[in-house]
Amino acid sequence: MTDPKPLSEIIAQSEAFEKARQAWLERKNTKPEPTELEREYAKRVFSTPEPVTVNEAQAAMLFMGAVPKGYEVKDKAMYRDLVNYFFGLNTTLDPTKGVCIIGGVGGGKTTFIRAMQQALNAARYGSFRLFSCVEVEQNIRQASAAESSAADYSYYDTGAACFDDFGAENHESVIFGNRVIVMAEIVQRRYNRFQAQGVKTHFTTNLSAAEMRARYGDRVFDRMKEMCNIVLFNWESFRK
Repeated sequence: MTDPKPLSEIIAQSEAFEKARQAWLERKNTKPEPTELEREYAKRVFSTPEPVTVNEAQAAMLFMGAVPKGYEVKDKAMYRDLVNYFFGLNTTLDPTKGVCIIGGVGGGKTTFIRAMQQALNAARYGSFRLFSCVEVEQNIRQASAAESSAADYSYYDTGAACFDDFGAENHESVIFGNRVIVMAEIVQRRYNRFQAQGVKTHFTTNLSAAEMRARYGDRVFDRMKEMCNIVLFNWESFRK
């Protein structure tokens, strides 16, 4: 058994501890006025920046700066219409609807939509979330085992969104013992958002209109036509 510490040592340690505690509290409670540079930094980091106002030529430059080198614009009038649509400029497309881009494999649909998302973000315009339909179906199908919120239908409901490669996912999925068509359910839910709040939904797909009708049924395809401007990328694959 060790000898007890002398009373004087215990008192000295207690006093040192109390001084340390008081010093810590003073530092904690001291709130010095921020400098002008600190205020400016906080403003830039935490405030929502205003979108950059762009004209048609600037919107085109932002888009072309986002596409990979060698990307070929096959139909300039169509691309101009699409870029203007996303930037809220003059366009023949209905600005209250989303866009469904239909075209063959390798036609540049996914490249276009990714570049468009990047261009909008660069100008701080309202952009959209981008999802792969293959991954969406996998997440929903595995909902019972997954812990991520991405495995819930509601994750895909809100805000502007683009569902890439519509039709490439598994057609039917078994979820909790029931056979469901995941993307048909998402179209219906997004359609309800469109009707109630004007929320936009975009799609890219290799399926023709007839193939979409055959795969998902008239009801789903009619919903998509009501929600979206239909745009055709009618040219050969870029990969040839």
